[in-house]
Amino acid sequence: MRNEDEFQRVCAEVEVAARQTGEGALAYWEFHRKRFIATTRQVEELVDSLDRSEGTPVRLLDIGNSIQTVFFAKMFANATIDTLGYFDHAYWISETSHHYKYDLNDASERERWIQPVGGKYDVIAFFEVLEHLYTSPIPVLSMLKEFLADDGYLILQTPNFAALRKRVMLWKGINPCEHIRLSRESPGHFREYTISELEDYAAKTGFEVCDARIENLYVHEDKFASKWQRIAEWLPDTFKETMTLTLRKR
Repeated sequence: MRNEDEFQRVCAEVEVAARQTGEGALAYWEFHRKRFIATTRQVEELVDSLDRSEGTPVRLLDIGNSIQTVFFAKMFANATIDTLGYFDHAYWISETSHHYKYDLNDASERERWIQPVGGKYDVIAFFEVLEHLYTSPIPVLSMLKEFLADDGYLILQTPNFAALRKRVMLWKGINPCEHIRLSRESPGHFREYTISELEDYAAKTGFEVCDARIENLYVHEDKFASKWQRIAEWLPDTFKETMTLTLRKR
């Protein structure tokens, strides 16, 4: 595992990459920076825990490429890093990286499932994607399970619908979810979940939950969101904003 100085150097490199990509990438990095750092450290722990012979590269699948993919590439230089789903050429990391052009909503039909290329994956990073799908998590997780090595990990991260800020908005009669966007390529959030729902979906698809965390990992600029985020720090974790589950095959 990298020491803190090495890790901060990598963070600085990723921020430079975000700046070079454009204002949108930089804004996304700044809002999600805390989350990217926490999840990358978590992936690093899992990669280090894998029992792989020396010289055997770890295989990592990132669902929906983004600046997080660039972070992974800089952190795990010797790993095979592939991507699936939404693709942005700005975050293309290598000619050797394979991208699966696939809409996860199609997993609802078993005959439209795809298979991994070059072997199964040791770690699947499924971050901030589930809420953008209109398909049930059951077929999606079931298909991704086919991509996972028997001793591998799937890390699922998605916003917590029961976060304190959203409860307050509902109490005021305001829907905390954004409107469905006009763009089919980036439609926004169709459905958000609670921790108990995710645990139920994991059980129904043959996964065991190795670790479950609910943390405040977004950096809000507006006063309303940041106020309730601060208050949530004093409350049980179920009032916080970001859920991260580490799953293994049962």
